[in-house]
Amino acid sequence: MDSKKKNGKKAAIIIVVVVLLGLALLFHYIRKGGSILKLFRIAGDICHYENADTYGDFRESGAYSNFKIFPQTLDEDRTVNSYFWEYQDFIFDPTVQVYLECTYEADQYAKELERLQAVSEEYKGNVQKIRYDTEHFSYPAYVTIYADNHCYEYALDLGDGKIAYVFLMFVHEEDIQFPADYLPKEYECTNQSDASYSIYVFYQEDGSGVSLY
Repeated sequence: MDSKKKNGKKAAIIIVVVVLLGLALLFHYIRKGGSILKLFRIAGDICHYENADTYGDFRESGAYSNFKIFPQTLDEDRTVNSYFWEYQDFIFDPTVQVYLECTYEADQYAKELERLQAVSEEYKGNVQKIRYDTEHFSYPAYVTIYADNHCYEYALDLGDGKIAYVFLMFVHEEDIQFPADYLPKEYECTNQSDASYSIYVFYQEDGSGVSLY
């Protein structure tokens, strides 16, 4: 009996030592800038693109959107001030961040605002239109997604012919790479808001939703 107790104590000590060594190595890995998510293959590398030649590729990122808020192409009618999209794959859903800021001549600026006002999505005869929002943003906003399924999609009328286009999906505020005052006043990427909506999701009488993205 004494021999069994001694062997049990030795085994427990070995387990504790192994666990402590593992924690120490993990802590060292994190301090060196490593990611636990990437270590266990839960998250992939962050991919960041700023070349305007890649514009539109974000549409294939698996995001919960049809990106109707964004111009189809970056033609000569607009001057691109800033553009990037960032993507990181996860075991469940990717994080996606798309930002485009353009300056327009007066006539093209008016045409682009008209295009934004007409953005809508249709499903079986039901139409959901873009929302004009001056309450939840610091600038007049045309919004297609607000806090729905951890996503936001909107265009901001910055004035002086400038418009900023934004899409965010599972992106924490500290990781945002454009001016903070371009975010919704109550931005939250982890919880649904009482004011949440998406023109790409049509809810049925039984409470189920049909997603068009």
